[in-house]
Amino acid sequence: MTTFIILGFLVGFVVIYIHNGLISRHISVKQAWADVITQERQKSKIIPPLTSAVKEYEEFESSLMKDISKLRSALLNIENKSTEVDLGTLQDIEVLTSMVSSGFKATVEEYPQLKTDTVLNKLMSEISIQEDNVGSSIRLYNSNVAIFNTHRSIFPNNLVNRFVSKLAESQSFESSEHETSLGFSPNSKGDN
Repeated sequence: MTTFIILGFLVGFVVIYIHNGLISRHISVKQAWADVITQERQKSKIIPPLTSAVKEYEEFESSLMKDISKLRSALLNIENKSTEVDLGTLQDIEVLTSMVSSGFKATVEEYPQLKTDTVLNKLMSEISIQEDNVGSSIRLYNSNVAIFNTHRSIFPNNLVNRFVSKLAESQSFESSEHETSLGFSPNSKGDN
């Protein structure tokens, strides 16, 4: 009789141990998915403001280049009229010079490292970093899914799961678009 009691406790302990392992791995899957969502959220918070800043800076740089071009044309125009006195043109040149100078000074003070390509490089770098972070989170999620699904499927864990835990198989993240572009899909025996 004591042997059956000890055996019952032992079986109960094993069932509890397996059940807790299943629950722990299931929670790891949920946490890994939450990390993927967090990385996507972070990306969506960082990329739009950077894109907006790049657009604003491109507009400013384009406007500044147009003003500089106008100033250059006006200077060439007044140079060609070197014998004539044209106060109106000179006044226009002074206004353009003042606009270009003040706009450029204010921007240089605010952004000492001015160049659209620098701003674009920063944006591209940030996009790359954010995409890498999302990719890493997805890999971690898929790894946790594989560990959970394996733990859930092996004997005797599958029996404990069927009668006690009743946890469904977790889905790994898959991209059919990218899988199609590879032109390969692994078909293992036993896969349906």
